[in-house]
Amino acid sequence: PREALGTLWYHDHRADFTSQNVYRGLAGFHFCFDDIDSGNEQDPNPQALRLPSGAFDVPLMFTDKAFDSAGMVWFDPFNFDGFLGDKWCVNGKIQPYFKVARRKYRFRLLDGGPSRIYDFALSNGALMTLIATDGNLLPAPVQVEAVGMGVAQRRDIIIDFSQYPIGTEIVLENRAEQKSGRMPTGKLLIPGSPVLKFIVDRDAVGAEQDFSQVPLSLRQMPVMDLATAQQY
Repeated sequence: PREALGTLWYHDHRADFTSQNVYRGLAGFHFCFDDIDSGNEQDPNPQALRLPSGAFDVPLMFTDKAFDSAGMVWFDPFNFDGFLGDKWCVNGKIQPYFKVARRKYRFRLLDGGPSRIYDFALSNGALMTLIATDGNLLPAPVQVEAVGMGVAQRRDIIIDFSQYPIGTEIVLENRAEQKSGRMPTGKLLIPGSPVLKFIVDRDAVGAEQDFSQVPLSLRQMPVMDLATAQQY
């Protein structure tokens, strides 16, 4: 836990059956916190980052699945080139919507596979604030137009909905064109495929009041003493 803080995940790892078991849903998130990333946006500790927390710290697992004529999920375990589904799923739901308040949210993105690679962007062209990757929090937040993700990778982003009037709808799109399980074609689709719709439907008042912040400095990398470095 001291070395792998942030957004982690676990999944079934049975030999030769990992892909189909994870495809069935045997996977989940695991968050780690400490004094810096404490999971409390009202933390009085001066070291705490006070990132969006609680109901505003939202895990999003992206998977694409195929369904048969009866609506049952199916999978081809003999497709060794990688399996692509025909439906975009977020936390198990097909192209869902998420109602948000006019405030900041932390979204923990996870590519749950099995073979889809994503290039996420917002339909209105707005920037997202990237704060973490698989390894940990970044040294500083980065404003990005798009977020690329391979299978099993994680990205934490902040989206500030306070700038939008009630009734605004913004879609998280996947711009990466992919026709086989091997890899994307390299072409970006604009507009991309709609994956998740955000609907701004209320002001952030009462329990939803925004106490969070996005500091200019997050988690600094440890200083490496090059004098002690050795080649192996």
